[in-house]
Amino acid sequence: MIVSIVLSACTPKAAAQPTLDANAIRTQAVQTAVMEITVQAVLHPAVTPIPVTAELLPTTAISTAKPISPSGGSGGGSSGGVSDAQIPSRTPDVYICEFVTQNPLDKPQMTGANYDMVWTIRNKGAATWNTSEYYIKWLGGSDLSPNHKYPLAKNVPPLETVDILVDIKVPNDPTKEVQVTAWGIVNDNGEVFCKFYHVIPSTYAP
Repeated sequence: MIVSIVLSACTPKAAAQPTLDANAIRTQAVQTAVMEITVQAVLHPAVTPIPVTAELLPTTAISTAKPISPSGGSGGGSSGGVSDAQIPSRTPDVYICEFVTQNPLDKPQMTGANYDMVWTIRNKGAATWNTSEYYIKWLGGSDLSPNHKYPLAKNVPPLETVDILVDIKVPNDPTKEVQVTAWGIVNDNGEVFCKFYHVIPSTYAP
């Protein structure tokens, strides 16, 4: 018995197992998640929200179409036909536009700069845009132009393009706030059917 006691006294004790800290584990998990989100944000930067009150679609040029009321046809059937059946037919889009290009592109601008913003737009509808009834109108957002209404430069038949010019005056104070000015073409019914906008992500001092 004495020998057993001596041997047990000489045997080293096993090292104590470290106690896991639940709070430390949660903190590390959160840090890992934040790092993953940061990496993804760098690899795939999100689009900056556009603070504009006008209704904009997610393209540089925005177009809508006003369809003509379908014209019904009478089917003159012989055997098994219905004499007053409606024949479905595709109606052309009357008011629709297509964005072609713009100059300058949406980019930071120098404070106090003055320039002509030019959008090139194609008439993809069935109606000719005439200068006596069609015009350009400011729709909202950042008020960057001394005028809120501009005439159409020329008559625009279907499939032809027109350059739309708007005077832009950049504010004098530098800012990192995104500025968006929205514009559209008004048709002969007084409706805005073609919308487009210019984005200035920030301004800088000369």
